[in-house]
Parts: sequence; structure tokens; C-alpha cells
Amino acid sequence: MKQLLRYASVGLAANLIAYFVYLTLTYFSVEPKIAMTAIYISGLTASYLGNSRWTFTQSRSTLSTMIGYGCAHACGYAINFSLLYIFVDLYGFPHQIVQAVAIVIVACFLFVVFKTLVFSELRNGSSSRLP
Repeated sequence: MKQLLRYASVGLAANLIAYFVYLTLTYFSVEPKIAMTAIYISGLTASYLGNSRWTFTQSRSTLSTMIGYGCAHACGYAINFSLLYIFVDLYGFPHQIVQAVAIVIVACFLFVVFKTLVFSELRNGSSSRLP
């Protein structure tokens, strides 16, 4: 439960800032998927530092962990991009609402992946389950 609360704190701070930047970029006519890409790339580093140093503190930061974190975020990016494409481009929903919902969906997905794969510690003391 402590990890979930810390993850939520890191995520809430990072995503509020990112969503504000997203809204600002789209206000100035940046296409929604391009704006989402920009905030995703910039938020990756900040969230890695917050999660690796505060949320999942019992895990060692290794190259394997960093690669796993990047792969997890690549999947999260694909989910986010797909949601924008389907619900904004194909169905015409307002991008502001779709992006807000996508943030929550991706955050839940990433917590599960981070906890079970990226920052998991095996009982025998080895680090991440990812290569």
C-alpha cells in the first residue's frame, strides 16, 4: 500500500504538470498526438527518478531496470497514442478528455508493470525480472 501511495504521489505531480503542458501546447495548435509525445518523452526521466528513488526504494537501479522502465513506458506510450487515435481521430471525442482518461489508464498499467517486472526483487536477492 505504501508503494501505491508513493507511486500515486509521484504520478499525480508529474501528470498534473504534463497535462498542463499538453493543454498549453494544444492551445497553441500543436496536434494532440505530437503534444502527447513531447510530454511523454520529457516526463520519462522525471518519473524514473521519482519512482526508482522513492517509490520502489528496495530495488537497485541497474541497466536492466532502466531498460525495463523504458520498455514499459514504450508500451504505455503506445496505449496512450492508440487511445488518442481511436477516440479523437476516429470517433471525434474532445482530445482534452481522452488524454485525461488515458493518463489514468496508462498510470494503472505502468504501476502493475513496474511492481511486478521492472522494480521487482526476487526473494534470492537478484534484481529486476527483465533482461
